[in-house]
Amino acid sequence: MARHIVILAGGSGTRLWPRSREKSPKHLLTLQGSQSLLQSTVERVARLTENVYVVTERSQVKSIREQLPHLRDEQFIVEPARRGTASALGLAALAIAEHDPQAIMLSVHADHYLGHDEDAYLKTLDAEARWAESKRSLVTVGLRPPYASTAFGYIQVGLERVRHARRAGRQDEADRVYQTLPTEAIDYAVLERTKNLLVVGATFEWHDLGSWADLHDILQQDEAGNFVEGDSVLIDSKNCMIHSPHKLVAAVGLEDMVVIETDDAILICPKARSQDVKLIVDRLKQMGKTEYL
Repeated sequence: MARHIVILAGGSGTRLWPRSREKSPKHLLTLQGSQSLLQSTVERVARLTENVYVVTERSQVKSIREQLPHLRDEQFIVEPARRGTASALGLAALAIAEHDPQAIMLSVHADHYLGHDEDAYLKTLDAEARWAESKRSLVTVGLRPPYASTAFGYIQVGLERVRHARRAGRQDEADRVYQTLPTEAIDYAVLERTKNLLVVGATFEWHDLGSWADLHDILQQDEAGNFVEGDSVLIDSKNCMIHSPHKLVAAVGLEDMVVIETDDAILICPKARSQDVKLIVDRLKQMGKTEYL
């Protein structure tokens, strides 16, 4: 049974606004090192198999091709519209099964940080695949979160009509049906409901990078706990995440804060509220200020 790895790269990463935008989503950002999160993910999983696919949404295909020019057309699985990870993975399973019905499919996210022990990560994926092959079961990786968070998940989608339309060669119909599916995460739609699930314990470092506070935790900090990208003058300030490549940041008595500057926006919030940056994105949509999205 051949192994196929699909990389989920369709989200926008609203919690990393203003750097993350509709046209420059989180997985296309270079947050550490010289590669984007997506480029690092593709390079990593390619060590396991040559059957690597990127699952994304139509509007992101051009940007992803620019970062991954070596990918062939058949390595893109494109959603007609965003419908959450449950539908996206269902679409990927259909696409792979059409030419390899006995395939083992592994899914990974394009926007996670996995530390420096790449071998431990790949061994875990290999163990997942072996369990799936031998037990013909769903398998997931279980990690111990570094802290409790409502942003984490702790351990019925109608995909049949899409499958029939694709088999009959009616791609337009399949796309229309896909757009009627509920927008739901795989965690809630499948993993929480199935009784056929195995868990492989992970030994590698993992960070979701779901907020500026998460990113601050993995970056090199000074003796006061500050991470600063750009020029700054900090007096009696500590445990801050500051990204300002274009302007000098001067601060006095700043503590546990996030300051992110881009060409057209500045974000300022407490680290403890960094998960709520998505609320700013929601408000901008309500206000019709699409130029900032």
